[in-house]
Amino acid sequence: MKGQIYEPQEGKYDLPIFVNDCAIPSFTWKELIDTYVANNGHKADEELFRELLMEIMQFIADDVVETFELCKENILKEVSEGET
Repeated sequence: MKGQIYEPQEGKYDLPIFVNDCAIPSFTWKELIDTYVANNGHKADEELFRELLMEIMQFIADDVVETFELCKENILKEVSEGET
């Protein structure tokens, strides 16, 4: 997809940081419920739902750190802009 931070098809990792680039994606409750049902059926189990939440949060954290590693030069450059 053109204009993303990371473009694997072009091997680019040094694209600029755009205002609308999401560092931390969000999920609606409906998406979480749909994911739970897809994995566990309609058996309502609080512990299984908590496990799903923790798994998704870990996935998001890993993804954010990985993206930071790929783009850290541009991120840190943007942070330092305007520094005197």
